[in-house]
Amino acid sequence: MENQKPIVLKLTPTFKERIWGGQKLKPYYSNLPAGNIGECWGISAHPQGESVVTNTEAKGLTLSQVYAQYPHWFNGAKSSSFPLLVKIIDAREDLSVQVHPDDAYAQKHEQQFGKHESWIVLATGDHPRIQLGHHAKTKADFQKAIEDKSWATLLQYSPLAKDDVVDIAPGTLHALCAGTMVLEIQQSSDVTYRVYDYDRRDKHGQLRPLHLSKAIEVTTVPFVPPKQTILNRNVHHQLMTLIENSHYMIESISINEKKDIRLPLTKYRLGTVIEGNIWIGHEPFYQGDHFIITSTHHQFSLHGKGMIIFTQTKN
Repeated sequence: MENQKPIVLKLTPTFKERIWGGQKLKPYYSNLPAGNIGECWGISAHPQGESVVTNTEAKGLTLSQVYAQYPHWFNGAKSSSFPLLVKIIDAREDLSVQVHPDDAYAQKHEQQFGKHESWIVLATGDHPRIQLGHHAKTKADFQKAIEDKSWATLLQYSPLAKDDVVDIAPGTLHALCAGTMVLEIQQSSDVTYRVYDYDRRDKHGQLRPLHLSKAIEVTTVPFVPPKQTILNRNVHHQLMTLIENSHYMIESISINEKKDIRLPLTKYRLGTVIEGNIWIGHEPFYQGDHFIITSTHHQFSLHGKGMIIFTQTKN
């Protein structure tokens, strides 16, 4: 009976309107709602926006329901809740300068997990850069710069290009900048502490809240540069490790021939097609599609032409 279980779960995403969002996700999703859509939550069991399974006997169930009801599809579901969240983010404008706490701080103060996240850059704007880190050498310097609103001297910016891969550990001050679109893999958490929001007002004319005391507590001082690499599109038919941290491992694979590529499967994998059309077995997937390959089989096959980003949890 176990062998009769389907190997891949197709998921339908949820979309989030954001003050800084746009419509750049339209080529990925023909059903994109109108408005400033900043985020597609493609693989999510977070209560603020769950994916729904669209195939198999689990069709119509949310990801959290499937995770609870079919633990053998997830290597026995060793964590109590689905541990990861996969998004595509469209930053039409700069995001707020922000920081995320680690698990210990978030569980103590927010009663949820912290947030380690990683970006694969899918597109950049006319002035490609990201806000990454700061110039303060001590916590006192960091706090004073915030109190004095010395943003020009405090904040550090880095150049950015398509296919850059950046691993953002908790405690890292950061912000996506205008024109950037990324695939984001992160812990299943929505804990964000805003430090600076450009005095921007929401649709009701209100300033968005900042979280300065908590941000000062959790920000790493002095700044520790994140791990970075580049997505290599010129190596085909091989799994390439992009990022590995204590929570997950991110891999990519590029396919340019219509032949079966067979890959071993020792653990369930989260997947997003970022380019092209790819079949997993007999199931077609297109740019922007999100899915989970379950742990019910020992291998799976790919064919088509395009690129997939895979993630395996460490939990």
